[in-house]
Amino acid sequence: RFADAVAASPRHRAAGFMATRHELLDGAEGIDSTSAPVFGEQMWNYYVRSYPEVVETHFPGTVTTA
Repeated sequence: RFADAVAASPRHRAAGFMATRHELLDGAEGIDSTSAPVFGEQMWNYYVRSYPEVVETHFPGTVTTA
């Protein structure tokens, strides 16, 4: 099963959370963060980065540009 293969993968098992915009701007290396203080934040970060125009449509002012 796919889920079992992912769980057995050292790379995926050790993967952190996607770094926040602020962590990246502060110089975080790589794309991982050590924490996601709110349940679902990892997915939210991914979604905001992947579909900023959709997020901005439904949550105006949420997406900021550098």
